[in-house]
Amino acid sequence: MIDTVSLIRVKSIPVDSVHNVYVTPDGKYAVSGSLEGQSVTVVDVQTDQIAWRLNFDHPVRPMAFEANPDGSTRRIFVQLSNFNGFAVVDFAKRSE
Repeated sequence: MIDTVSLIRVKSIPVDSVHNVYVTPDGKYAVSGSLEGQSVTVVDVQTDQIAWRLNFDHPVRPMAFEANPDGSTRRIFVQLSNFNGFAVVDFAKRSE
């Protein structure tokens, strides 16, 4: 975690090696994908703690998000390596 005023690292959160990091539409979570770990890790930006992690059968590539009408995150669309398509993750259920 980087303090945006001082630009100094203030905390490290252990996640699998990171391919990309995204912020959810409501700004409440940072979501990282991992090629090596074949996983998505969701971090609560208020607590700086891992909220949940989801594993896949293939390495994780770029992601896109769909918001609910209230702005909260509804789904994550996760592109997977060696797969002609993407995984759809229900954010509330924390499952594919």
